[in-house]
Amino acid sequence: MTICRDLRAKWSGPIVLLTSLDSDMNHILALEMGACDYILKTTPPAVLLARLRLHLRQNEQATLTKGLQETSLTPYKALHFGTLTIDPINRVVTLANTEISLSTADSNYCGN
Repeated sequence: MTICRDLRAKWSGPIVLLTSLDSDMNHILALEMGACDYILKTTPPAVLLARLRLHLRQNEQATLTKGLQETSLTPYKALHFGTLTIDPINRVVTLANTEISLSTADSNYCGN
């Protein structure tokens, strides 16, 4: 069980234990040490495969969600090219600190 705890400290993905130890205490201890599932070796292969796929899907979803959260927390920055600045969120373009008027088409292009 200490392997599970040590692995959890370094790995955020799913940890699934496949074991022959069929006691409630071992099951509880494994989950408290960081395992996401505790599967007995007597579990039918189709059920084992389904549970492993479930954990992989959940991990993939968690990874995507975390990536989206990190992206949404990334500070927004305008694009700078020498004295030219393009701010696509506010649809503003400046050259040498002078705002340039944009046509509707240009403004739409800048914002997409």
